[in-house]
Amino acid sequence: MLFFEPWKKAMMAFFVLLGLWSTFPNFFYDTVQQSNLARDEITRLEELGQAATPDLEAQAGQWPSWLASGLVNLGLDLQGGSHFLLEAQVTEVHRTRMEQLRDSIGPTLREAGVRRYSGLRVIGSDRLQVRITNPEDVDAARAAMASLIEPVGGTVFGGGGSSFELTEPETQTFQMEMTDIAKQAIDQRTVAQAIEVVRRRVDALGTREPTIQRQGTNRILVQLPGEDVANIPTDQAKLEFQMVAEAVGPTEIANGRIPRDVEILEFDPELNPGREGERFAVFR
Repeated sequence: MLFFEPWKKAMMAFFVLLGLWSTFPNFFYDTVQQSNLARDEITRLEELGQAATPDLEAQAGQWPSWLASGLVNLGLDLQGGSHFLLEAQVTEVHRTRMEQLRDSIGPTLREAGVRRYSGLRVIGSDRLQVRITNPEDVDAARAAMASLIEPVGGTVFGGGGSSFELTEPETQTFQMEMTDIAKQAIDQRTVAQAIEVVRRRVDALGTREPTIQRQGTNRILVQLPGEDVANIPTDQAKLEFQMVAEAVGPTEIANGRIPRDVEILEFDPELNPGREGERFAVFR
C-alpha cells in the first residue's frame, strides 16, 4: 500500500483545487465571455474619458470579478464558427492606378509644350498608350512622360526599380506599362489595407482569438470561432490605392509647391499613432 507524507497530500490537494479554480469559468463559457468583453469595452471607454452605459455595466457584472475569468480558446473544430477566404481584386487596383496616370499625362504634356495628341487610353489593367500628332513634339513628349516614372523601393535583398516602363511601339506613339515590381508593391499594400479593414469589422463583433492572415498573393483567410456567418458584415468595400509622390517632401508641402497631379493627405491617427497632423503627398 502506498503511503504519502501529509505535506505531499496537502500539495496534491492544493494543485487539484488550483486546477479546478482555473478551469471553473469554462463551465459557464458564454457568460464569462460576455462579461470579459464588457469589461474590456469599459476599460477602453475609460481610457477615452467616456462613461459606460448601464447595460454594459450589467453585462460586466454577470460574472464576479473575484472569480477566475480565464477561458480556453476553442477553435472551429470544438466551438464551430465561420471560415472565410477573401480575395482582393488587385487587377482593379492596377487599372485605377493607370487611370490616375492617364489623367496626369494631359496636363504634363501641355506643360511641356505638347498641345496635340490623340488616342490617350488605358489598355487592359496595366498599360497606357498615347499618340503625338506633331513629329516635332516627340522629344518633348518623351521627356515629359519619363518625368512621371517614380522609383519603387526594393526588398531586403536589394534592388528596387521603376513604377512604369516607357516604350515606343510605333512612330510618334508612346506606351507606358506598369512594371512587375510596381505590381508587387501595389498588391502588398492592397492586401495589407484589406486585412486592416477586415480586422476592424471583426473587432466590432467582439470575437475572441480571430484568425486573420494573408494566404497566397491576394487572398485573406478569416476564421471566427463561435461567430455565426449571419452576424458578419460581408458587403464589398473599395480600397483606393494612390502612389506616394516621394519627390514632394515636407519642405515642398510647407511652401505650397504642389504639382497639379499631386494631392496632400494627413495620416490617420488611429492607424498611425504619434503622427497626428503630419502630411504626405500622393498622386491623384
